[in-house]
Order: sequence, then C-alpha cells, then structure tokens
Amino acid sequence: MITPQQLKHTNLVFLEHKKLLKEVDLLDCQNKNLALINKNLERADSIKSIQLKRCMLQAEMQDQAITTLNKTIQKKDQRIKAWKNWAIGGFTVSAGLLAILLIK
Repeated sequence: MITPQQLKHTNLVFLEHKKLLKEVDLLDCQNKNLALINKNLERADSIKSIQLKRCMLQAEMQDQAITTLNKTIQKKDQRIKAWKNWAIGGFTVSAGLLAILLIK
C-alpha cells in the first residue's frame, strides 16, 4: 500500500525524469547544431585564410613590380641629367667659340 505522500513523490520523480529526458534530447540536438556551426566556421576560416594568402602574394608581386619600375625611372632620370649636362656643355662651348669668332 502506497501512501498519498509517497504517490505524490513518485509522480514527481517520474515527471522530473520525463522532463530530463526531453532536456537531454534537446541538448543533444543543440550539441549537433553547434558542431555543424563550428565545422562551417572552420571552412569559412580556411577559405578566408587562403584568400588572405593570395592577397598577400599579389601585394608582394605588385611591390616587386613597383620596385622594378622605380629603378627604371631612376636610370632614365640619370640618362636625362647626363644628356642635359652634355647639352649645356655643348651650348657653352658653341657660344664660346662663336664669341671668339665674332671678336676676331
């Protein structure tokens, strides 16, 4: 024979057990969803990492191209300065010779 108090306690235990079973199922489902989210985030992270590496490689290549172009510009500037000096020197010599010819 079960007393009403014991029956009430037993019913509470069964209700709590039923509630916990539902919570365990929900927690398992949530755990699976979190694992799926984590997997997707890892994929996205690896894709972004690859994109970052490609961008860094492209920036490095462009930096090398800029350096090469700067060297070319410096060489051409040196040639232009040399030609300017020759032109000024030639004009000076020509003007001097012309002045000497005119004076004589």
